[in-house]
Amino acid sequence: MLNNFGLAADGSPVNPRALLAMMLGALLTSSVTAVVVSPLHGLLLGLSGLSLAVIAWLYPDDGRYVLRGTDDERYRSLVENADDVVSVHDDNGATTWVSASVSQFGYSPSEYVRRPIADYIHPDDRAAYERLLAAVADTPALVHRAEVRFLVRDRSWRWVAIAVSDHRNDPAIAGIVVHQCDVTERRLDAEIASSRVARQTGVAQLGRLALEGADPTRLATAATAIIARTLGVDTCELYRAIEGTDTLLLEAATGPSADFVDHLVLDVGPSSQAGFTALLGDAITCHDVSSESRFAPSLHAQNLGIRSGLSTVVTGQMGRYGVMVAQSRTVQTFTAEDTSFMQSVGNALALALERRTVEEEARHAALHDALTGLPNRVLFVDHLRHELEVARRSSAPVGVLFVDLDHFKVVNDSLGHGAGDALLRSVAARITTTMRPGDLVARFGGDEFTILCGRLTDNSDLEKIAERVRASLEAPFDVEGNQVRMTASIGITSVDPATDASITADAILRDADAAMYQAKDAGRARHAMFDDSMRLQAMNRLQVEAELRAGIDRGELRLSYQPIVSMRTGHVVAVEALCRWQHPTRGLLEPADFIPIAEETDLITRLSKWVLGSAARQARVWNRDEGRGVLVTANLSARNLERGSLLDTVAEAVDAAAIDPRWLCLEMTETTVMRDVGASMDMLWKLRETGVCVAIDDFGTGYSSLAYLKRLPVDILKIDRSFIDGVATRRDDRAIVEAIVRLAHTLGIVALGEGVEDTSQLLALRELGCDLAQGFHLSMPRPAEAIDFRPLAAVASMTDPVPDPMHPTVRT
Repeated sequence: MLNNFGLAADGSPVNPRALLAMMLGALLTSSVTAVVVSPLHGLLLGLSGLSLAVIAWLYPDDGRYVLRGTDDERYRSLVENADDVVSVHDDNGATTWVSASVSQFGYSPSEYVRRPIADYIHPDDRAAYERLLAAVADTPALVHRAEVRFLVRDRSWRWVAIAVSDHRNDPAIAGIVVHQCDVTERRLDAEIASSRVARQTGVAQLGRLALEGADPTRLATAATAIIARTLGVDTCELYRAIEGTDTLLLEAATGPSADFVDHLVLDVGPSSQAGFTALLGDAITCHDVSSESRFAPSLHAQNLGIRSGLSTVVTGQMGRYGVMVAQSRTVQTFTAEDTSFMQSVGNALALALERRTVEEEARHAALHDALTGLPNRVLFVDHLRHELEVARRSSAPVGVLFVDLDHFKVVNDSLGHGAGDALLRSVAARITTTMRPGDLVARFGGDEFTILCGRLTDNSDLEKIAERVRASLEAPFDVEGNQVRMTASIGITSVDPATDASITADAILRDADAAMYQAKDAGRARHAMFDDSMRLQAMNRLQVEAELRAGIDRGELRLSYQPIVSMRTGHVVAVEALCRWQHPTRGLLEPADFIPIAEETDLITRLSKWVLGSAARQARVWNRDEGRGVLVTANLSARNLERGSLLDTVAEAVDAAAIDPRWLCLEMTETTVMRDVGASMDMLWKLRETGVCVAIDDFGTGYSSLAYLKRLPVDILKIDRSFIDGVATRRDDRAIVEAIVRLAHTLGIVALGEGVEDTSQLLALRELGCDLAQGFHLSMPRPAEAIDFRPLAAVASMTDPVPDPMHPTVRT
């Protein structure tokens, strides 16, 4: 580096750039790393590394310094031993002198001076050199620089940095001085760095598209475009391996191959580069197809005039996806870095596509019943609402059939849940075959099915469909070698939204359900149309409401607690508070007998306040008084989220019990949360601010979006029991549970499997990394004083007895 200023003998500053200009312009810029003026009279010193040499004497002459060499030999030695090439040229460009260092380009000085320097410069760079000379002529006092390609003796090209200065008026030089420094390695390093940046940018771009939720076609096309652009090839193709065959399908392409997407099929084998890559299972580089002996070019490649190609296997976590091929119409050399880059892009694409597949499967699972594959309650209600909107414009009646299997519980109790599941699948298949085109069949829950029918002429259409459904069930079912006969009770309702604008999907389902109970009351194995007489049942519901209101005042509500167990230690780390009603005449009632009625009225607010207060007080006993460190969970309904008083109710319960709010967890179903995502998200964040935990119940049965889930303040995901039922016996259920557990852990959420009923389910959850488990196999709901906090043997026997952390780590 040059000092900013030196000092002359008289102490005045001397600009070293001016000194260098006097010293043949840039003759010594590469080797002289410092220029100073000695305190001695005008002594100019050059510092190069650790060497110090006298370059010249400076004498004052008319107010400026004049450069005079100490002697010719010293000056010549300094220039001749410089690493870079220095040459002098006349006005016509002829070389009049060159330093001996020109030998680094393979030339001797006598040989080099025979030709003008322009002859050594690459044709594409000569214009830049001419512009450099013109600039020197315009501003002779300045040194002008550029980088050009220079011809060396072996006929290859090297990049050199040239500095040109005008010294034609200096009688000691009388010419234009050109200083050349070989920068090929630097240029190569810069190109490599630029290439690496471009490759990293390409992979990052693909990652952004995946995170933004781009569809698979867009992702695949983007991957081929990134590879084609970065490697500078004419076309890039992605072939997907067709499962169960030895063929490859062109799934995406950039360049001329794009016209053949979804049409071109290649065999796995040596009849193409892609096919041979799939056969070999490794990357293949073909520099020139004319000399290729491992495989034959495909007819497709021949038609495109392909000369060179690079192909890699595309692999994801689920295995081999397919083959990526980059091809050029000219002979091209592919490097190991090219191969590594293309593999990175391909594998990143495979992971993105697999992640998309998992998300699609999770979304499908959220809208479809895992057991039968039919649409679930959420999807059915969504279709019903849409059909009502259409019917309001077309004035066409809409009908709903509510199908409930008679005595299905007997099958479960006698043959087991596996047989019950098999029967439900068979029933679903038979019902589906009876439908008209456009009708929708859904599994509503348990042994209940619903059917949505549009384009009706009158109610007789619905009765005909009900008769066909009942007839389809008449033949016995073969269930695990047992002949099982099944009947169904069917409730029917129809509405014309054009004449009743206030009708809602919930009201239609309520009426169909009421008609179904009418059919059961009439003896089962029949259907019933909803009519006014069924309004009496509504009156009964009003009676239950009045009794429940009085029951709350009389203190008839009870809480039972079901333990939640750590899959790591077997310790009880949480308990779920379950509300019961000790009815004075009907005995102990389950939540299903009164919660739905409470949710339809303002009673849900009073009931929730009692439950939260009681649960909080029990949390104080277990944690503050007994020091157990257990989380107490309580359920919220959709109405709770809609009530503005919920936050006050929670705060009041926590304050009254004088507990740490972290020991209280509020549960709500996935369907409840997704009913109004915006409002739910706002309420959940406000609940989180109070310090309590939040759990999503029945996960997998609702209509949740992963984009929303990652934004929700959720601590625990409770995997719905419908998936736990088959986690040890059905591949699809196991895959769904595994995906939910992985999703939960990715988002920093605890995964809980609910409804565990046997050891095989428990072992499966343990293998899949599920954090917590709950179910009858572990413990029935019990009064608070009957809860056994000792490690459960069913879990402890398969885990190491490591002390379990307390609740605050649940939120990590």
